Amino acid sequence: MPEDYLPKEKLKQITSAIHTATGIACAILTPEGAVITQSGRQRICTQFHRKHPDARRNCQRHNQKTQEQMAASQAYQILRCPHGLVDIAAPIVVDGRHVANVFLGQFLLETADPQTRARFSRQAEHYGFDRAAYLEAFDAVPVFSEDRIKPLLVCLSNTAELIAKMSMDHIQNSKLMASLREREKQFRLVADFTYDWEYWIDPDGQFLYVSPSCQRITGHSPEAFIENPGLFNEIIHPADRADVEYHLSHEINSPGHAHLDFRIIDTQGNIKWISHFCQAVYEENGRWRGRRASNRDITGRKQIEASLIAHETELREKSERLEKANKALKASLDHREAEKDAIEANIFDHINKMIRPYLQKALRGKVDPATASSLEMAAANLDAMLRGTAAPFFNSYLALSPTEIQVAELVRQGLQTKQIAANMNLAPSSVASCRKSIRRKLGLANTKVNLRAYLASVHAKTG
Repeated sequence: MPEDYLPKEKLKQITSAIHTATGIACAILTPEGAVITQSGRQRICTQFHRKHPDARRNCQRHNQKTQEQMAASQAYQILRCPHGLVDIAAPIVVDGRHVANVFLGQFLLETADPQTRARFSRQAEHYGFDRAAYLEAFDAVPVFSEDRIKPLLVCLSNTAELIAKMSMDHIQNSKLMASLREREKQFRLVADFTYDWEYWIDPDGQFLYVSPSCQRITGHSPEAFIENPGLFNEIIHPADRADVEYHLSHEINSPGHAHLDFRIIDTQGNIKWISHFCQAVYEENGRWRGRRASNRDITGRKQIEASLIAHETELREKSERLEKANKALKASLDHREAEKDAIEANIFDHINKMIRPYLQKALRGKVDPATASSLEMAAANLDAMLRGTAAPFFNSYLALSPTEIQVAELVRQGLQTKQIAANMNLAPSSVASCRKSIRRKLGLANTKVNLRAYLASVHAKTG
């Protein structure tokens, strides 16, 4: 069978790659016509030709004739099926034996002109196919000219040769693997010159082999374990002895592998951690030959793990302490914030009781216009401050002098320079100088922003 020459999965990869590259179906068949692997099929074949009994028989007769033709010539062929589709095929010959054929096809080797379409239309009527569906499937069939078919023939021949070469390589590799398995039979039962402590015990629990590295780990020679099988149990740490004894009594003859970490005490009294792996040993005839084991000194790793656990515990405790401290700090800040709010409320209450009445009284009295304007300004600012909305407004005035603040307020109210000068008993030039200074401090010196509009917008945001 061709599968004996090359794994089916490999053949599937090849046909899939060719189908992806060309857009047409690719298949590998035995000389008897059995499909080994196939990638892609045309709907006109799967949904029509292969389903109708008469059409299917025509396909089968064509396939039989094709296989006979390929076996006779052992050269690439251009094949036309009885329904008008074309395949190309090349033989796969391995070590002089015709083992399979690679096919590429189900396409039209002609122009899909009205005459061709009419012929397929008559074919639909002959077999009783749904004409519209059949012609739709016909339209999906790829069309290749004879000039384009030549490179495909070369590609197919090269593919057949490549598969044949890969098959020969596979045969040679299989022979090599068989040879390696034979050698493995001789040497796989022992593991000499290894860094880890390796051993092999028979079904009766006797040590058949112990690697020299056991002396570096345990302090005991290989001969000591072979002469005294009980020595292995004697060097086990008392706290781990029950686990090891259970392993030796219950898992020693079980299939598969087993793993166990335990401690030993070496000849110097040092405690060492051992990572133990073992698995059952069988001959090719299925005879159980005992168990192979590998013991690795993992003392350093266990010490690091213990250190990491201690470090994680310390970090967790520190994190818990920090969390408690954060909660206490938050509670303290919340308390201070509450005290601050209470103090502010008390201050505002005193201002409201001790200042507002006097301002209102002064405004009801007879005062000159400038004084009245100043009092109204003070009252408005006081109201904004008590409402808690004045902060942005006042913050914008922090860089201004008292005189600039008063000028800014009068500008915001719409007074012109001469009116402000009269109101504040200042020269118009002094008011103009104040306006320039205000613009500079507010960042408006080199802009065309209207000062009054800007001050009004700031005041509106605080209202």
